[in-house]
Amino acid sequence: MQAALAFYLYGVYTGDEAWTNRSLNLLNFIIDEGFQDEDEASCSYGFWKWFDYPGRYPHQIFTDDNSWIATVFLFIGRQTGNEDYVRRGLLTAEALLRTQSSNGLRAEQLIRGRLQNEPNYLTQVEVSFNPHFESIAHVTFFQAYLVSKNKDFLDTAIQGMTTLRENKEHWKWMYSRTAALSRYLFPLALILQVVEDKAVWEEEFYWTITELQKHQMKFGAIAEADNPDPERFGAEDTGVFIHDGEGIADLLYTNNFLLLHLWEGWQATKDPHILQFYNELSAFMQKTQITSSYPSFNGAWMRAFDLNAQEYYGNLGDTGWGPYCIESGWTQSIILTGLLAQELDLSLGLNKLD
Repeated sequence: MQAALAFYLYGVYTGDEAWTNRSLNLLNFIIDEGFQDEDEASCSYGFWKWFDYPGRYPHQIFTDDNSWIATVFLFIGRQTGNEDYVRRGLLTAEALLRTQSSNGLRAEQLIRGRLQNEPNYLTQVEVSFNPHFESIAHVTFFQAYLVSKNKDFLDTAIQGMTTLRENKEHWKWMYSRTAALSRYLFPLALILQVVEDKAVWEEEFYWTITELQKHQMKFGAIAEADNPDPERFGAEDTGVFIHDGEGIADLLYTNNFLLLHLWEGWQATKDPHILQFYNELSAFMQKTQITSSYPSFNGAWMRAFDLNAQEYYGNLGDTGWGPYCIESGWTQSIILTGLLAQELDLSLGLNKLD
């Protein structure tokens, strides 16, 4: 989905329809292959399969994956006027809303079998206080509100963000606190574009900026900080550092998303301080982009960067990602989207491209 978004924006930027077509081909592929549950009688109606497995219906229903799909379909649907894209995005947003808790948060993932067979499953499953998962769901609700004008979407997004804001003692994060904060910034920026009473949200937005900048190092990047479980290193899917102060910039979970989210913050506030922060991080991305004679590497970014040694960081501790991996969606495409947003003077929240 992130690749489809980046291709679409690049097509707009260059005026080259070949890139737009690549974007739409990706969207149409997952439609044509039946990745979305379109069975109205199904408990997972509107959600998407993560893989083409285990059959007709999704099994693990991840909040962030489904939210990204819905966000991209809704955004590109808005830009192109494609009613089917909007319809499919809204189906997912409605499925998220249908499985949401009353406090505006939701489970990190749902298991379809339990959703189907256990009547009290949604009231028993633990909701997430992790901005890694929650933030993009709230962004999806903002997108859904823009196209449907259904205030339930907007109210749920604001309720969920209010619950997070007022319960920081319950926060959890997957890889680092800095990664969680970089995600949290996105819906905060969108709230500032919508609400009339901005005071409490401006305070929260700038609190988040301040917390991130405590870990800003040379070249403008944010170093990983506050590992929730150092013992996981080398044992499973984990972050790229063990202890604070190692000076490692993550380009899969933190700085990549932060680039786009800072631009959204600039669109919301028009604060030169936020634009400067964005420009510093943008300069870091430009400095660390790979130049290589190998086409597979040329122009890409790797998983992490050692800010002290000024070289890419080979992380052997994450069993989910190799030591020098190049991830197409959550690294390359998100970084490109963050850079293109400035070139197009775009907000994924409210703006419509010409």
